[in-house]
Amino acid sequence: MEPSSASAGPAVESNGSADPRCIVCTRKVRIGTIECRCLQPLCARHVAPECHDCKFDYKALGRAIVMTANPKVTTAKLSA
Repeated sequence: MEPSSASAGPAVESNGSADPRCIVCTRKVRIGTIECRCLQPLCARHVAPECHDCKFDYKALGRAIVMTANPKVTTAKLSA
């Protein structure tokens, strides 16, 4: 059994040109298409993280954004 070429990244055709393909359905994608934060080439149907088993940790990103946007505020009266 051969390993799947869909998980190996962009497919290379017999003429030598690299055509980016969706990692889920192997449909050709255009160069200007939207990529997920996991940096995989995806078609418009599979660009949502739920559709392609995304490995990017959105929860950690959200926590980091909240921590930087909302620093802890204390006063001299509260710390004494």
